[in-house]
Amino acid sequence: QAVHAGVALREGADLRNLQRAAEGQAMRTVGMGIATGMVRTIAPGVPGLPGRALSGPALDEARRLKAAARDLPAGGLLITQTTCDRLGSSQSQFTFGRAGRIPTPGSEAGILIREVLERTTRLVPDEDPGGEADPGAA
Repeated sequence: QAVHAGVALREGADLRNLQRAAEGQAMRTVGMGIATGMVRTIAPGVPGLPGRALSGPALDEARRLKAAARDLPAGGLLITQTTCDRLGSSQSQFTFGRAGRIPTPGSEAGILIREVLERTTRLVPDEDPGGEADPGAA
């Protein structure tokens, strides 16, 4: 579901960019990254800072993916190959673009990544402004 959510966020950003262009405003590049793995919560370590922070290799990978996605010409959504593999048969619900590796400190191999271009199936049908579900979206 995270990959569906990522595509939906990107679609929303694309729509907002169309609105911004119509209003004469500059478009914004949106880059997102999704990684699969363990994260842990940690105390922030900054005196007076409430709440907790997340830490872990999957979070570090997602940050690197996000930075790399911003460098794509129109922004985009990048996922790790591990995330793609975990999709299993749900991979058919997406169209994938380029694959490659991004460097990581301490690893010659880097992170194997996949570009997600679009989804071919929606988890929740779109609704038109009148509140009617789009029968072709399911």
